[in-house]
Amino acid sequence: METPFRPKSEPHQLAEEIRRRIDAGEYAGRLPGIRRLMERFGVTRTCVEAALGQLESAGVLTLAGGRRAPEVVAGGAGAPREGTVVLHADPLERRTGDHREILLALEAALPGPVLRLSLPAGDDMAGRVVERVLETGCRRVVAMDHAPAVVAALARAGRVVVAAGTTGDTGTASQVAVSHELLVRGALRKAFEAGHRRVSFPLWRRRPEVAASVRAWMADEYARHGYSHSPRFDAPEAEGRDPQALHRTLRELLRHTPPTALVASDFAQWLGTVGVLGEAGLRLPRDMSLLCLCSAPEWESATPTPAHFRLPVRELAEAVAEALAAAERGAPPRRQMIAPEWVPGRSLGPPR
Repeated sequence: METPFRPKSEPHQLAEEIRRRIDAGEYAGRLPGIRRLMERFGVTRTCVEAALGQLESAGVLTLAGGRRAPEVVAGGAGAPREGTVVLHADPLERRTGDHREILLALEAALPGPVLRLSLPAGDDMAGRVVERVLETGCRRVVAMDHAPAVVAALARAGRVVVAAGTTGDTGTASQVAVSHELLVRGALRKAFEAGHRRVSFPLWRRRPEVAASVRAWMADEYARHGYSHSPRFDAPEAEGRDPQALHRTLRELLRHTPPTALVASDFAQWLGTVGVLGEAGLRLPRDMSLLCLCSAPEWESATPTPAHFRLPVRELAEAVAEALAAAERGAPPRRQMIAPEWVPGRSLGPPR
């Protein structure tokens, strides 16, 4: 079947023209301001802003904000340029808690200029992600929470790459991340120290390799402390990632072998767990204690205050910067796992 012809939108055409002029060397450093671009190309402000947004997403330029002119980051193809790309899956405004702080800390710690590039992290987008990063021309890349295949492909393309938070073996690039194993084991130990003997950790079935690891860590910690362990109820699995699936799993858990403490892996699980406990007439921490493996801005107004772990922002940013510098010197890739920080909260109390 023949593909129908679709003319390019006006912002797309303008973006291509600005990109052509950057590649030709006509535009370097800072571009003309938005008003001057409107006059030069005879287009609206909306069109100019849309075109600049496309170029920013492609890593060609960075928008300085306010009334300042956009800054050209990279021009045409050629040798990799100075500068560092921070590749992440979610835009800054959608990142919460420690993840937002880490992104900002990285930008302060890495050699500049630093270009923030937000691209989807799915495996089906890996090829396009690599292409977009290479288009920036920057020779240093910090990939946050992206697939090992993306990291390995960028390393093969001659970029100096460090993976931050990436799970799985990248093979050819250094990795720096907060240890998920230390998070899980740390949560269990904090619950055991508070006097709990039945601690449950609901899991998402869509990540079977993660579920298997968590079960193994839980079994080891139970055995280490001399307590009995029931895999079926200590690590139940939710069928999907939607709230209804989690609610079904928690309700089933409460009907059979109610734990005295629960561990939630993320903020969505925290909210779902609190909702189910409320429906059952249970309160925290009187009837059940709750720990979380992450932090979020909402913690500040939560009642009771959640017991949770947070990411060591400064330590993580410094470790990534050091790994990037070592990679530039030609040091062999290494994997560095960092311990999380414990934040006591009133949601964890002794069992009744």
